[in-house]
Amino acid sequence: MDLLAAFEAAIHDGVDIISISIGGVNAEYTSDALAIGAFHATKNGILTVASAGNDGPNPASVRNHAPWILTVAASGIDRTFQSKVQLGNGKIFSGTGVSLFQPKEKLYPLVSGFDAAIDEDNKETARFCYDGSMDAKKVKGKLVYCKLGQWGRDSVVKSLGGVGTIVESEQYLDIAQIFMAPATMVNSSVGDSIDSYIHSTRSPGAVIYHTQEGKVDAPFVASFSSRGPNPGSTRILKPDIAAPGIDILAAYTRLRTLTGLDGDTQRSDFTLMSGTSMACPHVAGAAAYVKSFHPNWTAAAIKSAILTTAKQMSRRVNNDAEFAYGAGQLNPVRARSPGWCTTWTRWHTSKSSATKATKARPYRS
Repeated sequence: MDLLAAFEAAIHDGVDIISISIGGVNAEYTSDALAIGAFHATKNGILTVASAGNDGPNPASVRNHAPWILTVAASGIDRTFQSKVQLGNGKIFSGTGVSLFQPKEKLYPLVSGFDAAIDEDNKETARFCYDGSMDAKKVKGKLVYCKLGQWGRDSVVKSLGGVGTIVESEQYLDIAQIFMAPATMVNSSVGDSIDSYIHSTRSPGAVIYHTQEGKVDAPFVASFSSRGPNPGSTRILKPDIAAPGIDILAAYTRLRTLTGLDGDTQRSDFTLMSGTSMACPHVAGAAAYVKSFHPNWTAAAIKSAILTTAKQMSRRVNNDAEFAYGAGQLNPVRARSPGWCTTWTRWHTSKSSATKATKARPYRS
């Protein structure tokens, strides 16, 4: 009811665009508050832009998929943050993440979480550096190699006296996680090499260097961005479009540390954020930009202009193709003058869900 009340208030206030960076539910449109609210907004000439969700790359995981919503996937930009790790044997591997700490030593002792287990029964959980699974005596003064099971392993290692963390993961390697101590995140292949090195010498060592900015080919769809096909209206493509949603520099508050983890002292007016919730406002801003040039355009016309002028993205880079990025990458400048756009304002689905949503009783405060 609060969500519907917010839509009603926005409609009453005469807003031009509604931006919603929240995850929806895969429910019938008649029971989806966001879909119902967005439909009433559309009837009043207001375009609703919503995030696609962060459940990718699972198929049919896209959220906020009602036909009248402009559903936004997250894409990457050409900037990456790399924190390299050098092993005692001289090999250097590149990892991702934001580690703002300069090493004080050339090498630190290196141990795996598995080998630092508090006892035999905790070895498997210690592999993931879970709280309470490792022996502080085996961790103190060392870098610890962990597999990713939960975020915040650097906090656990630091609380035990460790000097840093190397995290292995098969997911989220396109996100620059901010760490509260020297740390980096590497892929499973690099992780296997590090683990083999640890067990190949009596005195394994490593050092994690200060984060450096790197360049990557872009745009590409974020690994976490929810994918189609559309679980609600199977004949309508979702998500609609992709926009930057990885490592976006955003305003922040000093009332909270950068990681929010126990023991962190880092505070800033800005931080890096990732998610389709960061991509959604990019498209909402572009929609408002288009509206400023064409104040009489309907919500459908603005949506059409944005979709028909999107930059094509590569299928070779994005395996899920249109189920990942929809029409392509947002191009606000072209959307201002699309040359042609539709003002079609009726949507039909196999179950006439739009008609049912139209008749749904609006919330009244």
